[in-house]
Amino acid sequence: MAEGRIKYHPLTKAGTNPRLNQIVGFGSETSRSGEYADRIKRIMKKLKDISARIDKLANQV
Repeated sequence: MAEGRIKYHPLTKAGTNPRLNQIVGFGSETSRSGEYADRIKRIMKKLKDISARIDKLANQV
């Protein structure tokens, strides 16, 4: 996994892509890049926690 290499389009461009809005979870113009970055950080943290759990389980076998 390419850590820290998340590409994302500016919200003006994302506003025209309903699929991207569905994935990210919001599409309103009031959302700015700060909220977007926070959301990505939280998702990355969850993924890191999950991968750590998987590694732990894999080592038990």
